[in-house]
Amino acid sequence: TRYTKLAGELEAAKISNGQEKALLQSLIDLLAKVKSLKADDDKSVEMKEVEAKINLLKQLADQTKQPKLAALAGSSQAHLTRLAESDKIADLLKGFITELDQHLAALSANVDSAAADLAAHKDKLAKYQQDVVDLSNASDKARNEAMVANLKRQNLAGIKVTEEEDYKGEHADYTLTLPPLHQEYLVLQTVISKVESICTA
Repeated sequence: TRYTKLAGELEAAKISNGQEKALLQSLIDLLAKVKSLKADDDKSVEMKEVEAKINLLKQLADQTKQPKLAALAGSSQAHLTRLAESDKIADLLKGFITELDQHLAALSANVDSAAADLAAHKDKLAKYQQDVVDLSNASDKARNEAMVANLKRQNLAGIKVTEEEDYKGEHADYTLTLPPLHQEYLVLQTVISKVESICTA
């Protein structure tokens, strides 16, 4: 991801910038030491140290592939004879340290921005996942409600079928038992009317 890439670049830049700043600062301190020496003092030891530091600076520039650092090391190498008396080179070195700090600050700001973007994307993803869960739950609930309604319909249909069968059974019993009862009733009516007619005569 963008954040991982930028965070890796930032960590690498912190290490690289730390090495470069330490070397540049030691060169600045060495130049200040040489400058503080009296004009007739022997500066050969200090100048050899300065030359060694410039060579280290060139090596570091080659390793980190920084053209400005390489140009600074080359310029310092070219003016090595006047280096001890020149504040300009020390100012350039300090300016380069400032550039390193600014570069690191810009990388850090980019990492912070990428981290904020990543957090925002994670929040969106979490919301999306929650929406998917909510939709799935709503779908399950609707499916369950449909199944419950279907079971109620089936139950009512079963009750209707049972009632129809009960009606048919009772109706069949009625049609089977009613004619004989009706005949018995007619016979009893006839007997009662004969008995009444005999009793009244």
